[in-house]
Formats: sequence, structure tokens, C-alpha cells
Amino acid sequence: MKSFGKSLVVTAVGALVLSGCSSIHLPGSNGDAKPAATVGGATMPTLKPVVSEEVAWVQTMLGSSTQSAQIAHLAATNTANPAIQTIGAGIESSQNLDMQIMQSWLATWKADEGQPVALSGALTSAQLTTLTGARDAAFDQSWTAALLASHKGQLAAIEQFKPLTTNTQILKYIRSQEEILNAEINQLVDLAASE
Repeated sequence: MKSFGKSLVVTAVGALVLSGCSSIHLPGSNGDAKPAATVGGATMPTLKPVVSEEVAWVQTMLGSSTQSAQIAHLAATNTANPAIQTIGAGIESSQNLDMQIMQSWLATWKADEGQPVALSGALTSAQLTTLTGARDAAFDQSWTAALLASHKGQLAAIEQFKPLTTNTQILKYIRSQEEILNAEINQLVDLAASE
């Protein structure tokens, strides 16, 4: 089995999101923003209202990130495979940061988190229960497949959403997300090949 070093995801999140918060402003309708809150130690600007498509997209992505974080978290308890545990911790960290950012946006826009909308690749409640009960080799394969499908679903949702916004702040955030998701997909593909 391949040995995986420190998660590329943690590095990518740190480089693209946390240290980039001064250059990745949260989306506002006209780009005007003033610091208001902190997320992960970074000052987040106050946002102007946005178009409904942007709110709906954030609500949908929040649900997907929530499930991906839940799945990733299972690696800490359901396997002894250190590569899966390391990748899982990195994915959980990046998804949790995304959730904090999106929750901050919705709060600023005075929008609720919405009803969960299942993206392509999302697990049903029954599938999530089965995965939660799986252990070791059976878990490892199912876990990797579930996160690959979830990440591909998130990328597909990003592609569908891009034509609906001209907000440069949102598009900049999306570009960073595409890089992170693709890096995590590459890790998961390598992991699947080594199982």
C-alpha cells in the first residue's frame, strides 16, 4: 500500500482559503465589504445582498459539504488504515472550513440554511447508516467510493452554477474550491488504486 504523507488538502486549504482570506472576499453584490466577523481566525467582510441563485447554490453546497464532512469523519473510527485516516482528517478539515464560510454568508444575507438538496453522488440515509456500520476493508472501499462520488457531485454543481453568477468574488472562491476538490479527488483515486 502506498504511504501518504501529510494531507495535500490541509496544505491546499491553508494556502488557498485561510491565508487567502484577505484576497478572497466573501461575495457581495457590488464588492463593497467591511470586516465584521471571524471564521477560522480570519476576518470575514460584511456582505451585501446577493441574487437568489447565489443563495440557493450556497444552501445546496452547504448540505453537500456537511455530508462529506460526516463521511470523512468516519475514517477516524472505522478503519486502522493510516492513509485513509490522514486523508479523511484533511477532507473533514476542508469541508468544515467550507461549512463555516457558507454559514457565515447565509447569516450575513439573512438566509436560512435551506432544505438539504442531494447532489449527484450524495449518499441516502440508508447508505450513510451502512457506511457508518462498516469496518476496515469493507469500510475502506465504500468510504473511498462515497467521497469520490460526493466530490465529483460538488464539482458538477460548481460547473452548473458558474454561468448563473458574474460575481467575481464568488467566482474566485469557486476557483479555489475546484483546486481543493480536484486535489482531494486525486488523493482518493490514488488511494483506491492501492486498496
